[in-house]
Amino acid sequence: MPDRQSVFAEGIANKLTDNKPVDTLSFCDFVVIKLSETLAGSDEAHALQSFIESAAKNANKPLSVSDINLWIAEMTAQNIPHSRRIRNFTILHSVYREYAKRSNIADSDPFVNAGNAIKLKINKKDYATAFSNAKILDSYISRLVEVSKTRPAIAAFLYMLYSANGNMEQAIYLKLSSTACNIQQINELINSLHPHHRQKYAFKFDQSQKRAPQLLRECRADLEFTLRNIGMTFPNGFSGDSIVSIWIAKALQSSITLSEIRSAIKHIPAEFSYLSLIEPTVMTEPGRDAILQSVADTIINTTPSWHVMKLRKGITPDAVEAAIKSSIPHVINTITFFYPTYKKAHKENRKIMFEAVPYLPDILFFKVRTDKIPLIFRHIGDIAWCYRQTNSSSSPYTTIPIAEMEMFQKAVEQFTSDINVELTERAPLGIGKKVRITSGMMEGMETVIYDFKNSSSDQEPGSRVCCLRLSDNSHIMWRVDIEEKYLEPIE
Repeated sequence: MPDRQSVFAEGIANKLTDNKPVDTLSFCDFVVIKLSETLAGSDEAHALQSFIESAAKNANKPLSVSDINLWIAEMTAQNIPHSRRIRNFTILHSVYREYAKRSNIADSDPFVNAGNAIKLKINKKDYATAFSNAKILDSYISRLVEVSKTRPAIAAFLYMLYSANGNMEQAIYLKLSSTACNIQQINELINSLHPHHRQKYAFKFDQSQKRAPQLLRECRADLEFTLRNIGMTFPNGFSGDSIVSIWIAKALQSSITLSEIRSAIKHIPAEFSYLSLIEPTVMTEPGRDAILQSVADTIINTTPSWHVMKLRKGITPDAVEAAIKSSIPHVINTITFFYPTYKKAHKENRKIMFEAVPYLPDILFFKVRTDKIPLIFRHIGDIAWCYRQTNSSSSPYTTIPIAEMEMFQKAVEQFTSDINVELTERAPLGIGKKVRITSGMMEGMETVIYDFKNSSSDQEPGSRVCCLRLSDNSHIMWRVDIEEKYLEPIE
């Protein structure tokens, strides 16, 4: 009895016997069955599992050299040591020979043709440096964006970074008329420079006064000095490849596939030489733009999103808005505030007056670019603080998904003064069933029932608890009546 059984093997194992050919099985299926017969945790099991994960998307196609090369590249990208990569390759080659023999395959052995690929090595130190530089960029990107408004070399650096193109001369002589694109960060970069409509080049490098070699030397020197000054290192000297290396590191953090990265870049830096094992595919302009936009959002996300701040005692939303307006006036117009209130009636001099009463007096929702939050709270940290995902000061700021925020805002519009909206330090306990609401003001919403009560002495039948997550231990809760017949379970 094997120690490890693959669920995939159960449906295809009956096709495999010791004496029958396996021509009805793909090689990937054959590997799945071999994995189910292999001792869990062994070198063989790790090798087989690694190959299955890589080859899954082409599981029903004949094995090709390209499939093997992609697998080798993925193992390299995962920092699997060279000796282990060779071991994995040898194991899979042995399995393939068994498969070919039993399937009567007379074609050439793709593992033999991929023999040179497995010999490829990368410089581990240079490879790690690319990711280290990408991490440093995270800490300084906002400052670099600000500085780029007055320093053309930094502006050109950001353009090359967002476009995954390390051609420095091309960036220096980029014409303003050629900058229109679908990458939001590039458009914002160009607009921030306030170019004159008669301006020829996007970045002002004194192109009419200096020759290209001099401009290249000056731009390269300026960038290398600036980037080294913030902590980046370039063991082989600074060049356009250094910029592309940072982009690739950020792309890998964005879950962009190696095949997509290979097709998006025009030149492969030495530290990512394993990408040369992958055949680039013909990529449409919208397809490439989608990849560039995804990576650019990882570098600096310019899309406003909803966040939550906790007001300190005695502070009002008006005070927060006034503080931001006076200290960082250029930011105030980029912020949208939401402070849920209801109208409460009272008599004043025999007249009925209404006043806005907040449901959550100390909670203020605001929509802004995430990269602006540190700047905002450097100026208003004495009157409010922003929720993070956990209690750690290094934890990312809490972002409320647009759909959830819209649901909450829509619910607030229907609230009456007797609705109890509260801030709680824990999520409500409940059955955890995911449902879709099919009628009423929350029609179409997919959510989880955290809690419900049907006791008439407690509350009306069908009442549900809704929850908006602010952090790991802080939630906003309110109750809403949804009849059972309007809840559709989601499997």
